[in-house]
Amino acid sequence: MPSARAQALVNTLRADPGLRADFESDAEAVMAEYVLDEVDRQWLGELARQGGLAPATPEVATPGF
Repeated sequence: MPSARAQALVNTLRADPGLRADFESDAEAVMAEYVLDEVDRQWLGELARQGGLAPATPEVATPGF
């Protein structure tokens, strides 16, 4: 069962279609960013496991180091 705050948010979003659209748009943007970060992390991990990615040295990781 949702908390009172969560239920109040749901009720507010149901009552205001404009606010709901803004909320959904923001939520989609946050989720998209998370998914892209996760895909990048997994892809880089797989590339490293296959030997196609050398560990970063301080010189490579920090230009001008």
